[in-house]
Amino acid sequence: MKELSRGLSRGDAIKAGLATVFSLLAYPLARDIDNSRHIFNALTGQRVDCSPDGEFEANPTWDAIVVPGGGMKKNPNGTYAPNEFEELRLEAAAIEYISGKAPFIILLNGVSNPEADGNVIKEYLKKQVKKLSAGKKKIEDKNIIVENISVDTFTNMEQLEIIVQEKRLENILMVSNFFHIKRATANSCAFDISTTARSAETAIINFNPQRKAEILDYYRSRNLEEIMQNEYLALIYALFDPQGYYAQDAKRFLGLR
Repeated sequence: MKELSRGLSRGDAIKAGLATVFSLLAYPLARDIDNSRHIFNALTGQRVDCSPDGEFEANPTWDAIVVPGGGMKKNPNGTYAPNEFEELRLEAAAIEYISGKAPFIILLNGVSNPEADGNVIKEYLKKQVKKLSAGKKKIEDKNIIVENISVDTFTNMEQLEIIVQEKRLENILMVSNFFHIKRATANSCAFDISTTARSAETAIINFNPQRKAEILDYYRSRNLEEIMQNEYLALIYALFDPQGYYAQDAKRFLGLR
């Protein structure tokens, strides 16, 4: 073996290395064409959609509106509230609910801080529905499903798959921040959930164009370059691990779950 190794020229070694890299990249692409297509669309800024119709306007109603968990923040007085990203997601979900897009909302809250009230997100959503409809509409507890097991976007979708099967939901409308919605949708598609994507910011601005300047100012204050870089890396990872199983195994091994 050593003799064969010595016999390789530098050019042969480079070619062999490139062939190995190509094989590693080609394997996940060939293994799951649909997942690869969704990831490619997300990375190139195209729409990610695995609903039967494939178009947002082609299906004006859905079985449920789904909100991936965005996290909470601790107020100076020690209470907890949805963070800014989660606020936008919940506001958009309330708008879609008021518009009659679905009969109930699924909140993929995940595991919350032990100090936080697990109902904070749900109560915020209920207030948004009442506020944005000018008191004309409200959402009852029976129309809100709260998931509190997941720890990230992969497990958000893993738990969503269970809910979809239990409730026999045929299609859902996913609402999340513009930088996260494509990855969330691609991850849900990997779990064979019929999903249509909706940017929270788009929903809010369409409902109230005066919010546009405020939302743009908010995002200018954030490190969007880092946020987007993390999203791209997570999408590339999803090529190799579409449902996040390896990632979860690693977290359990490291004691992070």
